[in-house]
Amino acid sequence: MENKTGKYFKYAIGEIVLVVIGILIALSINNWNEERKSVNKGKELIRLVYNDLKTDITILNEIVERLDEQSNAVDNLLKIFESQNQFIKDTLAFSNDWSRSSWPLTVDRTQNTFSELKTSGQSTLINDNSLIDDLNQFYNSYDSRIKNYNEYPKDVRLQKRIINLTSGNLFDAKTYQSKNITTKNYIQDVLENPKVHKLLLGIYRSCHYNKIFFNDLLVKADNIIKSIEDRHPDKIY
Repeated sequence: MENKTGKYFKYAIGEIVLVVIGILIALSINNWNEERKSVNKGKELIRLVYNDLKTDITILNEIVERLDEQSNAVDNLLKIFESQNQFIKDTLAFSNDWSRSSWPLTVDRTQNTFSELKTSGQSTLINDNSLIDDLNQFYNSYDSRIKNYNEYPKDVRLQKRIINLTSGNLFDAKTYQSKNITTKNYIQDVLENPKVHKLLLGIYRSCHYNKIFFNDLLVKADNIIKSIEDRHPDKIY
């Protein structure tokens, strides 16, 4: 009986060991599968973030280009305003510059992959802490710049647009006829308006400073893209 009991006891222990080993193997396989899913998810997220940054660069370049056009237009106007006789060689060019100087240039940023991950608290799914830090800094700067730009710069352009409407639009011939004024008279009114020069200076300064800031964002975005290409070349295609 003692021998049989010993054999049964050893057999039971063997069975328990086999069950435990089976459970451990199953857990290992499950952990491996979860880790593989996490890696694949991180790979896909990095690819999406990479493409978002490419889009951001396109948008930022468009913003800088528009700011550049506007600052050039304002610069042309200021040269006339600050000249001794305020002589205008080309009325059409003056009209075009006057119109460009009033562009509202509203700046906005749509929700993207990283924004959605932050909102849901899942940014760690990217599986790259250094990249997460870079993206946080970049988009915080981006949002701060947008907020700043859409306050004073937008307001000063709005004030300028209100002045545009006081005597009509330079391109609207019907307005001149209805108000019995001429383009020459309208331009003279503009040149003699003391508010205009101040507003043009404000617009010019805002263009200059915001070009610096948005160009800085372009550099940051480009650096993050290069970093992704260096560290994750297999995850961006």
